[in-house]
Amino acid sequence: MALKLNRLIRNLKILPRWVIIFIDLLLISFSALLGFLLRFNFSVRDLENNQFQYGILLYTTCGLLSIVFTNSYRGIIRYTGLQDGVRIFFMGLINLVLVCTFNLVFFYNFRVNLIPYSVVFISLLSSFLLLFNYRLLVKYIFSYYRNALIKRARVMIFGAGQTGMITRHVIESTPRMQIVGFLEDDPNKVGKILDGARIYGAKVDDIESLFREMNVDELVFTAKDISLDRKNELVDICIRCQVRVRTIPPVEKWVRGELSFNQIKEINIEDLLGRESIKLNNENARDLRGKKILITGAAGSIGMELVRQVIQYTPESIVLIDQSESAL
Repeated sequence: MALKLNRLIRNLKILPRWVIIFIDLLLISFSALLGFLLRFNFSVRDLENNQFQYGILLYTTCGLLSIVFTNSYRGIIRYTGLQDGVRIFFMGLINLVLVCTFNLVFFYNFRVNLIPYSVVFISLLSSFLLLFNYRLLVKYIFSYYRNALIKRARVMIFGAGQTGMITRHVIESTPRMQIVGFLEDDPNKVGKILDGARIYGAKVDDIESLFREMNVDELVFTAKDISLDRKNELVDICIRCQVRVRTIPPVEKWVRGELSFNQIKEINIEDLLGRESIKLNNENARDLRGKKILITGAAGSIGMELVRQVIQYTPESIVLIDQSESAL
């Protein structure tokens, strides 16, 4: 059942525009009816005396013209945002102007209002709330089921500063990753909540248990002033816990001053060395082929990179040594 629902949500296409217009008109009509009911205290006799059906018809017809004029139906509901809310409110104002204009013309000809002005203003507010909130509700439901059915990588960010906040918003723009917290060396920030995510201390003795307790899949480095020794220490812990490590480029390398998800790369050996890595050339290969090679610190990030490079040159055997037995 879950697989079928997952497939349905993934294959769900954008609704035709006429369906969105039809739903909007239904809500606009309901808003006009609600305006009459509130204005006349839900008295059916008063509604009939004021010919509420013609007022609703006028308000809905002008609403259709306003929808077409402002193109409020063109937004994709699942991605509703602030701009859609502004467009809907602008559509409601145009509807208000059209209804009032028609009301004035009707009054000068027949000396009576087709729809009370109090009903018009009540309908304006209620229609805006209904039109905008139903879009937000659809967006929330779609997002909830998409996130519930798609397995998301659990990510922690090292560095609870401005760069960390920007990185969080970029990561959460993809449906396959979610932020579960921040890591921070600054004791003044530890234990606080940053935009709904908790900040945890980055003590070496606590990180490993924290990763396992929270089922962390990835760690993203955003702090600029972290030392190479500290970074290597954390990377070694991530290797032991099988946590993927990523890093972001310096701010000056962001495209047009903005960070994109494609710029969040897996950490490489140059980031851990602080310089360009040394590549073994063919001359070194003759010295390694058929030899017995001993590599110390092999369970660390740099030791692992050495093993990857040495093993390409077919030595007779490689002996790996490290104090960390479990990681080795």
